[in-house]
Parts: sequence; C-alpha cells; structure tokens
Amino acid sequence: MDSIKQWIFAICISAIVGGIILILSPEGSTEKAVRTAVSLVLLCVILSPFTSGINSELPVIPNIEQAESIEENTVEIFKKTIEEKIAEILVKNSFINPKISIDIITQSNEMTVNSVKIIADSGNTESARKQIRNELGIDVEIEVQNE
Repeated sequence: MDSIKQWIFAICISAIVGGIILILSPEGSTEKAVRTAVSLVLLCVILSPFTSGINSELPVIPNIEQAESIEENTVEIFKKTIEEKIAEILVKNSFINPKISIDIITQSNEMTVNSVKIIADSGNTESARKQIRNELGIDVEIEVQNE
C-alpha cells in the first residue's frame, strides 16, 4: 500500500513540475516540443509500475542517474523537434545539404536554445532566417558555402 502512495505522490509531483515547465516555456513551435517532452515524462511516471516487473518494488522517485537520463532524453527530444522544424523551413527555402547544429542550455529545469548554426551548399538565407525567427523565435547563424 505504501508503494501505491509513493507512486501517486510521484505522479502528482511530476504533473506539478510539468505544469510549471509548460508555463515557463516560450510560445510557438518550441512550446509544442516542451509539451511533448513533459507529456512523455509524465507518461513514463504513470507507467513505471507496469514496466518495472511484477515482483519488484515500484520505482516511483527516480535516483540521480535516472533523473540525469530523463533530462538527457528530454533535451534530445527537444533538440530533435527543433531540428526537424528548421529542416522543413530550409527545404522550403531551397537549401542544399544543410547541416544544423543546435546548442541547448538547461538550467533549473528550463531548456533554452543558446545558438543555432546552419551550414549549407546553397539556399535563400534571408527568407529562411526570417521564417525561423517568426515561427520558432530563434535567431540563427547561416553560412552558405557556395554563394
């Protein structure tokens, strides 16, 4: 019975922390990535008793290693979502062979895009820069090698 109380407590804490993260996240496409990451973490906490095995104790409150792993996974999901959105914009702007480098800073359970650098063979840099700024709220550095 005690393990069920711990599990419910972990769900409540996860929901509260997730709600705070969603409130603090910027609006737009970045908000969608954060919402997805928070939802996945909450889903993992809810399903943890069922995925941990029948005879084992309920791992409700993650240890430091698990917390670091969750944070790394969340950052990777966030990074991949932003990268996919930027890639869509680059395709629309005729970029050839774009390489996208994203630097994300995590501080106090908050993820911030520090910088985005794009290197491509060709493409419409000004249009892409404006679209990325308007849709994602991110300033990017674009380097076209064959202009």
